[in-house]
Amino acid sequence: LTSLSHPALFSAALPPGVSADGTLTLTLAAGVTGSCEAVLSLVDDGGRLKRGRDVSVAAPFKIVVGLVNVAPSFALRATQVHAVEDQGKYDEPGFAQDVSAGPPDEDWQALSFSLSVVSSVEGLFAPGAGPTIDASGALRFTPANG
Repeated sequence: LTSLSHPALFSAALPPGVSADGTLTLTLAAGVTGSCEAVLSLVDDGGRLKRGRDVSVAAPFKIVVGLVNVAPSFALRATQVHAVEDQGKYDEPGFAQDVSAGPPDEDWQALSFSLSVVSSVEGLFAPGAGPTIDASGALRFTPANG
């Protein structure tokens, strides 16, 4: 590589390079995004004897480093919920808390919880009223009547 327009995209310890077989190797700098114009030339060991040329025509290309989607995060207020049969609808706002779409540049993303009941006693919940968690983190369900 004969030129890089934005070297801060890459690790200073291991700058981009191209091996003799044409393999581009690069290590990205952590947390940096953007694009870089690069220029690649091929040089031989024949020298410039008799008005020869030992460098190819320059070939420009672009390297684009995009964002990675960081996983959303949340915390549970508790790892157990206690309800009593026949109590009617259970509603616990803020059961899932500290809900975050990720870093500030990802706050535009819509969030929704996916809840799976891993094991349950048959008939534990009223028909059609199993547990759900809405986007605000509220846990809702209705225990079955005894």
